[in-house]
Amino acid sequence: MHKVAEGQFFRCESLSQVELGEKLTSIERWSFAKCKSLKEIVIPASVEYIDEYAFAYCDSLERIILTNKDTKIHKKAFIRTSGVEVIYE
Repeated sequence: MHKVAEGQFFRCESLSQVELGEKLTSIERWSFAKCKSLKEIVIPASVEYIDEYAFAYCDSLERIILTNKDTKIHKKAFIRTSGVEVIYE
């Protein structure tokens, strides 16, 4: 899988943790939006782009770990998701 498809995990309210594969290149619109139990996600270095609303309304999301500082993130990727700490490793 090279991308997380648009809306693939939309409103998956029991999803609390995600492990993404190293071949992943993009996270599409609304992919993880409204995943109310998601707390942390590690974005692999292979991800080049995170689209708008990808993590919108993720009320419990506390931490996003990016392993590629050049990953392009749409300005609305985390809209209505407050208190998120973005860590670059």
